[in-house]
Amino acid sequence: MTHNHAALWKCINRRISRNQSFRRALLRDDLRARGMNMDKKFSRWLEKLLREQLIVLDDEEIRLADVGE
Repeated sequence: MTHNHAALWKCINRRISRNQSFRRALLRDDLRARGMNMDKKFSRWLEKLLREQLIVLDDEEIRLADVGE
């Protein structure tokens, strides 16, 4: 996992640990606030976590994947 994927994963975990629901736009804002360049890369980072079955995307809502999904 690259630094960018790890930063994305940390943002997801932070929101989940605070019981905050979130959407792609909020996650993108979190990463921008950390000073990360989001030009054309965010979707690829998110797609990698989806392919590795670490997260699930329900419409715009993001959640952790359940074991066995």
